[in-house]
Amino acid sequence: MSNRRRPQKGLGWTGVRERSWGSWATEIRIPHTRLRLWIGRFRHALEAALAYDAAMFCFYGECLPRQRKFNFPDVQRPAIPDHLRIHLDIATIRVIAADYGRRCAPFLAPLVCTEVPGVLPAPPLVATVPGTDGAAATAGVEAATLTNDHRGINKKHFS
Repeated sequence: MSNRRRPQKGLGWTGVRERSWGSWATEIRIPHTRLRLWIGRFRHALEAALAYDAAMFCFYGECLPRQRKFNFPDVQRPAIPDHLRIHLDIATIRVIAADYGRRCAPFLAPLVCTEVPGVLPAPPLVATVPGTDGAAATAGVEAATLTNDHRGINKKHFS
């Protein structure tokens, strides 16, 4: 018998799965292809589910195709205007989705989870589009670009 615990199944959240060592992973199928976009690993299932929803929003907007659904249909989506959202590339969608999942989970956790993932000092009000220029690139007050360090942790660089 192995000491490794079995991953939990059947959470009811689309695009989320538990790894055998306890972290949660999320990925989404890229529209009109057979490819999947790896969004990332998360400490909590709620973070992964929110990241999946953010990626769905980036690909489709609020009006999803019939076969698709949001994990949390009533939760506010990233504040990205449609004229910018339709021009996002795959790498940018991955960064936006992972950041959104990690930043929003503490605010939604008291409503859907018994275990609260953590506390943030302020709610996420700014959605940014890395790699674009000008004030039109941000939907909030300040422009920020997210990059991953060598351990896969997002770092925020302000411009």
